[in-house]
Amino acid sequence: MSDHPGDLVIVEDDEMERNSAKEGAQKKQKEEKEARRKGNEEVQDLVSKREKADRDEKNANDELERMIKAATIDDEERRVLNKWDEDMIARWQIQINEYRRRVQQRNLIGAEQTANVERQKVRTAEMREVRINIEKELNEHPHVKKSTFNRECKICTNTPHRRVTLIACGHIMCKLCADEIIDRHGSSPFPCSFCTVMTTYVVMREDIDEEAEDGKQEDEGKNDEANINNEENNEEEGNVEVNNDENEEEDE
Repeated sequence: MSDHPGDLVIVEDDEMERNSAKEGAQKKQKEEKEARRKGNEEVQDLVSKREKADRDEKNANDELERMIKAATIDDEERRVLNKWDEDMIARWQIQINEYRRRVQQRNLIGAEQTANVERQKVRTAEMREVRINIEKELNEHPHVKKSTFNRECKICTNTPHRRVTLIACGHIMCKLCADEIIDRHGSSPFPCSFCTVMTTYVVMREDIDEEAEDGKQEDEGKNDEANINNEENNEEEGNVEVNNDENEEEDE
């Protein structure tokens, strides 16, 4: 230690300056070190951000490519589906038109058949009326032989040419009355006028029919005899001609 106070002060000042310079250097080193650390951290952070940005960009590009590819596939599928829909609609339209044509054809055929049925009904009614009129005329004809027993119809009180027997109950009436009952009822079987049982009829074979057939057979027999006589006469004439030819040959 110096004996002079001034020297002591100078020494202390120098030491303080050295300490201060040392502290300043240490502080500066510390600040530089801290700055380098922060710089390194910032660099690392930027590198991480860059890598993340690269990954995000790559993912975005991949997603874009996938979406473009999907859009292309969807466009093709839509085109195919639209074409399929158009074809199906065209086929359905053809089928609908064919179905409508068949319906119209069936309607025309049905209308024609209905008209034919109505015409046939009219024709049948006309034929029935003609037959009934002929039956009445035959019943009233003066040359029709009347039976020796009572053949009077209990409904119309006429003496008919033909009578019928009702199958279910056995009652008898003229064929005209039976046909009129069928016409009124609309179908057969029909209700019996005596007992109302539903029945049909069969035409009776009576003496009048048998006599008519016998007369017809007699006429046919007479015609057969006449034909036989004509054939015999023709054979005799043929024999005469043959004999004449033989005589002429002998004369020659």
